[in-house]
Amino acid sequence: MVKITTQIIAEHYRSRHQELTLTWSKYFHYGLFQGVAEKLLTGQERTLDTMAELAVIGSRTKLLDVGSGIGSSCLYLARKYECHAVGVDLVGSLTRVGIGRVKRLGLEKRVAFEIGEAGSLPFADESFDVVISNEVLCHVVDRAKAIAEMWRVLKQKGRLVFTDLLDDQQRITAETQQFYDYLKQPVVCESLQSYQQLLTAVGFQVRQIRDYSAEIVSNYEAALKHLQEVRSDVLDLFGLEAYSTTKAFYEYCLSAPIREHIGWGMFFVIK
Repeated sequence: MVKITTQIIAEHYRSRHQELTLTWSKYFHYGLFQGVAEKLLTGQERTLDTMAELAVIGSRTKLLDVGSGIGSSCLYLARKYECHAVGVDLVGSLTRVGIGRVKRLGLEKRVAFEIGEAGSLPFADESFDVVISNEVLCHVVDRAKAIAEMWRVLKQKGRLVFTDLLDDQQRITAETQQFYDYLKQPVVCESLQSYQQLLTAVGFQVRQIRDYSAEIVSNYEAALKHLQEVRSDVLDLFGLEAYSTTKAFYEYCLSAPIREHIGWGMFFVIK
């Protein structure tokens, strides 16, 4: 079994971001749904709206998105809530895509991107009002260090709101190994309880922890519908193997082991 490293994670997203954008969406995160007919994109934007509401994001907010990818969350929040957003990601090619999108949308005065890792953020102490992150810490080995960095760059009374995958077993089993391997997660996901301990150990005041584990099924049901809609484009651009592998993984994520043990949560804390 190949050990997942930071370099492997970076290469995964560098080489596959175009495929992932087509087969999942421009948002590399999970969504919240209000009906079975909703599209994946709609649910994903509802996740961002929920985070914005919790963190009280507005025109005077300076926001940092840790693990910003191609910048979709920053762009969405800056356009809708008129905040100033900075995205940081360890994959330089993704930040360059984000910079190109900023220029096309004319948001140079409100959105910027930098290269950096969650465990060593390239910003001064107390630089931001709000820090967000979506399904990024599951890719980080030293999560305590990453959370401490989020604490460091937040102003006093600053807000952190993030989502992440969870594993109530706190161990990788034969039934969940495929999930970890496909998503390039180097170590076992946290549980709701272990995240609470990590956050309070740094000094954060926990205001809300929301267990959205039931939404895992909704996400992969929506993803399968989306994949069918873009099937011809996936086949033309990436081939049958890419389509079949993605479809098989989405179906696997609807299986009992994933439904029963892999979850998803949102955390809102204050410095």
